[in-house]
Amino acid sequence: MVLENAELDQSVYIFGCQNSTSQIKSKVAAVAMHSCTKTGLLVESLETSLDVANSKSVQIQILGTAPTLNLDKVDSCVVYLSQESMDMTGIMTTKSSGVNVLTPAPVPQGGAGASAAETEYVERHIPEQLFTRMVDGRMVTSVMEHSSE
Repeated sequence: MVLENAELDQSVYIFGCQNSTSQIKSKVAAVAMHSCTKTGLLVESLETSLDVANSKSVQIQILGTAPTLNLDKVDSCVVYLSQESMDMTGIMTTKSSGVNVLTPAPVPQGGAGASAAETEYVERHIPEQLFTRMVDGRMVTSVMEHSSE
């Protein structure tokens, strides 16, 4: 599905897709994707948020900017962020596993910028495990970091 003429004040709702790809070629207010499996989503830019819920094996690519990504009950999700959205996008995950975020690799000093087709990405994993303990009568929670070193 390709949506070409959406307007900034419109929201897009995608439900129950399987083995498909959706592309939104203009900036929209928000996108919600629910109950999708093996689905790709390519979005130009978002005014507010992208909400993905109850979905498995999804790939999301933000070409421009997106202030917020909400991932709720998502299993195996890959998010590609653009250079523009790296410092402004917040990602909230709830009951989600296997979430990886890919961001453009830094351009070497003195090197010309690579074209979009040549862009290399750095993959980062969003932690799934938390560790909580009592400290001075308060509950303190921290992220469990796993190192491959």
